[in-house]
Amino acid sequence: MNIECMKVRDKCEIEIMGDERLGGLEDGVGRGRDGRLVIGKLMNLRELGGWLPQMGIEYDGVLLDQIDGIKNIDEPPVMDDRLQSQNMAGAKKLVMLSQGLKAPKNCPSNNWIRHFLLGYNISTLSFEYYKGNKEADVSIQKRAGDLVDVVQKYKKRGYLVGGYGSSIGGTALCLAASRLWEEYKIRMDVLVNRTIIPLMDRALVNELNNKIKGNSIDINFIKNNIDLVCDWLGRDNIGVSAKELRELCNGEYNVDKYIENVKCPLLNVQGSEDKKADMGSVREIMSRNRVVNKDSLFIEIAGADHGCRNNDDYYKMQLYLLLVYIKGKMSQKFVSF
Repeated sequence: MNIECMKVRDKCEIEIMGDERLGGLEDGVGRGRDGRLVIGKLMNLRELGGWLPQMGIEYDGVLLDQIDGIKNIDEPPVMDDRLQSQNMAGAKKLVMLSQGLKAPKNCPSNNWIRHFLLGYNISTLSFEYYKGNKEADVSIQKRAGDLVDVVQKYKKRGYLVGGYGSSIGGTALCLAASRLWEEYKIRMDVLVNRTIIPLMDRALVNELNNKIKGNSIDINFIKNNIDLVCDWLGRDNIGVSAKELRELCNGEYNVDKYIENVKCPLLNVQGSEDKKADMGSVREIMSRNRVVNKDSLFIEIAGADHGCRNNDDYYKMQLYLLLVYIKGKMSQKFVSF
């Protein structure tokens, strides 16, 4: 740990602020009355180091140096699948990767996560779906069901199993964690998300309006044209059945329906200017989770958009927070063959 960072640590105090002050926060870290933490919009990765203890996040100077050294966040290292498979024979630690809608398993964020976790002897596993010979996507119900099956399998083998989710992939992980607890009393060891989509019915409407480049579609249109909408999504390589679509329209898979059943250590890092998510709903569900989950943490980065991709410093801070949180929770108990 460098001396400069140690000096900064002694001065860092997180003040509780109202929403108006948090919304305009530029420097330092503030805490909302609902418990969320907000990183000022002018902060960078190096300055963040001094605030970590008060945020409940450990400090890892080696990881910080590696992430700070990233030159192009859109060009992650190419991962060797053989090396990943070999890593499965090491420590019995596995992180499920669940990417966003229509993002391939080798999307930049997934590859960076694989790259760094491998350095800490933590394996990763992600799904890829196909329609014919083309990569495709599936419903959140299908994603969550597959995650439940795989997590059960590895937990029975004695693994520590965590999850890393992005956007709708993070929403699917929350649903899977809820089902694992409610139906099987299986608790995932850690769950981190770089943005979640809390309202799947609203996300569906937004996706369809983006597709037609308009705003004429609402939830009632979808309910009255289920087969037509299934066909539209299918042409976009998104496989959703009529039954699954009706469930989404009825809000059955909105995160507020099941957030209290997410009992594992949970970190969500999200940009305050995320237009794809309803940030009011995100704040509400994370606040509700904190009531029943002492290991629940919600961090906003002021000025950041969906995925924190509008600024390299925002992206690097998000990546560091998620990785150091996973590493810390997965290192508290070491299991080997």
